[in-house]
Amino acid sequence: MSALSLRWLRLPVRDRCEWMTRASHLISRATPLPAFAPHRALFGGTFELCAVFDLAERMPYPHLLDALPPMEALWTAWRSGYQPPPEDPEADFRWWCRTEPVPRTWLHAAGSNLAQLLDLLYRYADTAEANQQFLAMWNLHAQSFNARRRVAAAEAATFRVFWQAHEAGPRDLLRQLGPVRAADVPFRGGYRLADLIAGTNLVEIKTGLMPDDKLAEAIVQAAEYALLAQNAGYKISDVVLYLARYQLIIQTPLQQLADDLAGSPVDLAAARSAVALDDPPWPPNARGRHHQGPMP
Repeated sequence: MSALSLRWLRLPVRDRCEWMTRASHLISRATPLPAFAPHRALFGGTFELCAVFDLAERMPYPHLLDALPPMEALWTAWRSGYQPPPEDPEADFRWWCRTEPVPRTWLHAAGSNLAQLLDLLYRYADTAEANQQFLAMWNLHAQSFNARRRVAAAEAATFRVFWQAHEAGPRDLLRQLGPVRAADVPFRGGYRLADLIAGTNLVEIKTGLMPDDKLAEAIVQAAEYALLAQNAGYKISDVVLYLARYQLIIQTPLQQLADDLAGSPVDLAAARSAVALDDPPWPPNARGRHHQGPMP
């Protein structure tokens, strides 16, 4: 829990609040999807990327593709269903749009490949230039591509189960939230990243199991990101937690959620000021240097 939370939440209350009680009840009634992916964090990243690719009409991750070697970036964009404008085939990735749905296997291949490359950026490279040089060298080895294919193959069955459940209901609910305004939204210079802003909703996507302690951390994180997004100029009215493992989407007005978490009425303006003043010692994050995604 970041120091940020301590400024506006009375944390002992959050585990007993109405939101937690309701969400825990919904989770207890749901049947969690089976998951056999060997790399849980990578699978979570893959599913998030694929879900957002599938939602967004315009390329949601131009800043991520720009950090990759050109051929990797082009392959990922094409595989995920995006094409440049017919009148400008050399257009920047931010102008690429989806023209038609792509097969699930294509989408998974693009999402898994990008998730693995981003994991390497996070762990090894320090700047955007170093990222490109590192990945260009790393990519010369055929075994690296084969290794990525093996990871994708190992999680393919789990992705199929999650994606079929996603298509059965949550996808339509997410589309009803409004158009994708930003994805992989950077705060604190990229050292904190929100998954998605759709319409006026801050959306966090979670693929893991959600015992009460993780659920509490997830909703407090989402509320914090909503405040950070407001500080960044986004209009945010609601917080949405998408629990993909349980096929649940829980949408709550930000003001209502903040009041509930705090146990008393919260002045959101004061909460935003507290967020703005917060300056904890963020750990180094190689992705932060070039995670300057689309802003309002």
